[in-house]
Amino acid sequence: MAEKLKGQLNDLVRYSRDLGSQSDRVTALIKQHNSLSLRASRECQNKERLLEQKFRAALRDFQQWLVNAKISTAKCFDVPQSVAEAFTALQRIQEFLSDREHGQARLSTVGASGELLMAVVSKDRVEGIKAKVANAREDWKSLMNNLKMREDALKNLQSQMTEFEASAEPLQDWLNSTEVRVQESSARLHDLPAKKKELSKLQCVLEEKASREAELGRLRERAHRLWEGQAAGKGFVHRVSQLSAQYLALSNLTKVTLPPPWPPLLSIWTSV
Repeated sequence: MAEKLKGQLNDLVRYSRDLGSQSDRVTALIKQHNSLSLRASRECQNKERLLEQKFRAALRDFQQWLVNAKISTAKCFDVPQSVAEAFTALQRIQEFLSDREHGQARLSTVGASGELLMAVVSKDRVEGIKAKVANAREDWKSLMNNLKMREDALKNLQSQMTEFEASAEPLQDWLNSTEVRVQESSARLHDLPAKKKELSKLQCVLEEKASREAELGRLRERAHRLWEGQAAGKGFVHRVSQLSAQYLALSNLTKVTLPPPWPPLLSIWTSV
C-alpha cells in the first residue's frame, strides 16, 4: 500500500501546477505515506527483534543442554578400575544415547529459528547467524561421535576385563586349594607310613606349578596391556602382583615342606 501511495504522490507532484486546489490532499497523502512507512519500519524492527530473541534463547537452551550433557557423561571417560566400573560407565553412555532426542530437538529449534531470523535481517548479518547454527551442529556432532567412540571402547574393554577375570579366577582357586593341600601334607610328613604318599603329592604340586606359572605370565601380559594402553586402571596389575606373591609363597612353602635335598629323598621314598 505504501508503494501505491508513493506512486500517487509522484503523480500529484508531477502535475502540481495543474492541481493547485488539491494541495491539501497532497499534503495529507505525504503524511499518510510517511506514517505508513514509519509503521512498517517499526513492525519490521519489532519482528526482527522478536525473532532474534527467539534465536538467542534457542541457542542458549541448546548450549546449556550441551554443557549438562558433558558434565553428566564426564565420569564415563575416566579410566575404569574394575569390570563393574566399566559396566556402569557403558550403561550411562547407552542411556544417554538412547535419550538424545531432547538434544536433537533443541538443535532443530536453533536451526529453524536461525532460518526465520536470516529471512528478515540485513545481508551483512546472515553469515554470522549461519556460523552460529553451523557451530551448534558441529558441537552436537562432536559430542555424539565422542560418546559413540567411548561406547565402543568400553564394550571392548569390558570384554577384555571379563576375560581377564575369567582367567584369574581358576588360578586364584588353585592357589588357595593347593596351599591347603601343601599344609596338610606338611602336617603328615612326620608319619612314616604316610610320608611316601605325601611326598608324591608334593611332587604333583611342583609339576602343576610349572603350567600355572605360564598361566600367571599370560595374565601379567594382559594386565600390562590394559594398563599401558590407559584403557584400564592399575587394579589388574595389582591383582596379578597379588597372585604372583601368593604363587611365590606357595613355592617357598612347598620347598620348605620337602626335606632337603628333596629330589634324592623323594626317589628313595617313592621306591619303597
